[in-house]
Amino acid sequence: GRMRSVALGLASSVRSGEPLTEALEAYPNVFSPIYVSLVRSAEVSGRVADALAQIVSYLEWREHLAREIRRATFYPAVVLAATIAVLAVLFGWTLPRLFEQLDGVAVELPPLTRVVRAVAFGVARHAGAIVLGACLGASAWLAVGSTDRGRIALDRFLLRIPLYGRVLTELVTARFVRVFRTLSSTGVNVVLALELAARSSGNRFFEQEISVARDRILLDGASLTDALSGSSTLPGLVRRMFRAGEDTGQLELTLGAAHEYYERQVPLAVSWFLRWFELAVLLVLGGVVLAVVLSIYLLLAEVVRQASGMA
Repeated sequence: GRMRSVALGLASSVRSGEPLTEALEAYPNVFSPIYVSLVRSAEVSGRVADALAQIVSYLEWREHLAREIRRATFYPAVVLAATIAVLAVLFGWTLPRLFEQLDGVAVELPPLTRVVRAVAFGVARHAGAIVLGACLGASAWLAVGSTDRGRIALDRFLLRIPLYGRVLTELVTARFVRVFRTLSSTGVNVVLALELAARSSGNRFFEQEISVARDRILLDGASLTDALSGSSTLPGLVRRMFRAGEDTGQLELTLGAAHEYYERQVPLAVSWFLRWFELAVLLVLGGVVLAVVLSIYLLLAEVVRQASGMA
């Protein structure tokens, strides 16, 4: 397979006397700049085995985090999909046919019933336009996200969403701290470590903030802590731990503590958000169903009342 050919190519390059770093750079789609930088630093210090162990540890952590998030999001995703399907069938097919049967009844509709009836007929008549609008909205989102400025704006917007933004901030921070600690502990210079760690965060707005911090270090001679103080995304806890590590010369130790904290915190934050999200979806579904049931009940009660009056 592909990995076999890559492994054979690396072995051939190394046997011919080519440095391992240059051999890895020949496969940019397989080995990210993070891996290459770790190995390059390790080649200088003679700690290649340690660097490879760090890469394995990082990959295991990233896969574990992704697995935890997938497992936590599966059930809420099913609940959301089922809710959308139930509401689509209810308002797009069931209620319009029910109200068509009741339109022949000469009775004044209660206010709630009129609202539900109008929504049901509106959804049924404009179902195509609603689907088209949703598709156009998704296409517009993807189109904006495909540009650099658009992606930065969207990522900034996502970080500002209540509740969800808090969880996303912790996830971005966890990735940044983990990669920066891994790179700096193997001797990668601070500027390159900042760039690669920010790139691994998965958020272009945060990456832009760290790019500004990197420029402050290069152009203004700012300390690492002062440069990071301009980030609105990086939590105060992490900035304080950077300062403590820089002041004491124990940056690897303090970032290790920060990484351990976020390793525990991110799955908890994801689970917390999804529990509230699931509850909100169920409340919306319950509220809609309750409104439908009440609208039909009030209509039937009005029919019975008028029938009793005529008798």
